Amino acid sequence: MEKSQEQRPNPIDWKRLLNYEIKSSWTAKKQAEFLEQVSELLLEGFTLAQALDFLETLDRKFQNIYRDMQADLSQGAYFYQVLDAINLSDKIIFQIKLVENYDDLASGLGEIADYIRRSAQNQQKIKQTLAYPLALVVLMIGLMLVLRVFLLPQLQAMLADQDLDQVTYALIHFLENLPQTLVILLALVSLLAILSYVYHRLTTPLRRAQTYVVLPFLGKYFRLYYTYYFAHEFSQLFAIGYSSQQIMTVFAEQDQVAFLSEFGTYLESNYKAGIPFVESLAKLGIFTIIFPEIVAHGELVSQLAIKMRFYSRKCLDCYYQELTRLTNQLKNIMFLAVSMVVVLVYLVLMLPMLNMLGQI
Repeated sequence: MEKSQEQRPNPIDWKRLLNYEIKSSWTAKKQAEFLEQVSELLLEGFTLAQALDFLETLDRKFQNIYRDMQADLSQGAYFYQVLDAINLSDKIIFQIKLVENYDDLASGLGEIADYIRRSAQNQQKIKQTLAYPLALVVLMIGLMLVLRVFLLPQLQAMLADQDLDQVTYALIHFLENLPQTLVILLALVSLLAILSYVYHRLTTPLRRAQTYVVLPFLGKYFRLYYTYYFAHEFSQLFAIGYSSQQIMTVFAEQDQVAFLSEFGTYLESNYKAGIPFVESLAKLGIFTIIFPEIVAHGELVSQLAIKMRFYSRKCLDCYYQELTRLTNQLKNIMFLAVSMVVVLVYLVLMLPMLNMLGQI
C-alpha cells in the first residue's frame, strides 16, 4: 500500500505580501503629495520620465514603484495606466485620464491633488468628530452589560419581597432583557447590510443613484455629490472644446467609472431620440433642482463650462458643510444617549437605598 504523500502548506509569497504593504502605505496624503510633485516638475519643464526618475532619487522607499512606472511609460503606456500601484480610486484614475488625454496633465494633476487632500481632510474631521461619541457608546454598552451580569441579581434578591413602582420595574425589566435586545439590534444591522449588498449587486449605478437621492435625511447628501461629480467631469471636457454629444460618447465608452458609463449611454440614447440635454438631466431626477436651469442658462450664453465648474465647486462645499452638520447632530444624539445611560446607572445604584428609606 503506497503511503499517501503529506500535503505541504503553500509557501508564503513574500513578494506579493511586500507589494501589498507598499500599495496600502499610499495614503491619501501621500497620493496628493505625489501628484502635486509630478505637477510641479512638469510645469518646470520636466518630462514624465524625468519627473519619476527625480522622485525615485528623493523617495527611496518607493524606488521599485517609480522604476516600474518608468518602465511602463517607456513601453508606450499612458500615465494613468501606470498608477495601479499607488492605490488610487477609479474615479481619480478617470480624472487623470481626462487631463492626460487632453494635454492638461501638468495643471490638472495639481487640481486633482488638491481635491484628494481636501477630501482626506474632511473625512478626517468627520472621523474625529465621531470618534469620542462612538467610544462613549461602546463604554455605555459595556457598562450596561456589567450592570446586567453583576448588579441585577443582587437587586432582584433585595427587591424580591417588595412592591415595585413603575420606574423600578422598567429599569429591572430593561436590564433583564438587555442581551436579547443587543442580539436583535445586531441581527437587524446584519440583515440591513446583507440586503444593501444584494441590492448593490442586482441594480445598475443609475438605478441606485435614483434610490439614494430619495432616502429620508440622507438623500440630499447624495444629490449634492452626484451633481458635483457630473458637473465637474462634464465641465473639464467642455472647457477644452468637446461638444455635449462628444462628452456623452466619452462617458459611455470609458470603463473606469460605471456610473458615468451608464449615464453616458443614457444621455446618448435620449439624444438620438430627440430629447434635449437639459430635459434628460431633469428627467433623471438625481441632481439638484436648479442644476438643469444652470445648464440651460449656460448653453444660452455660451458659458456652460464656466457655470458648471463654478456650480460643481459650490455643490462640493455644500456637501461637506452638510456632512459636517450631520455628524455634529449625530454626536449630540450620542451624547444624549450616554447621558441617559448615566442617569439609568445612577438610578439602579440608588434603588436599594431609596426603597430602604421608603420603608422607614
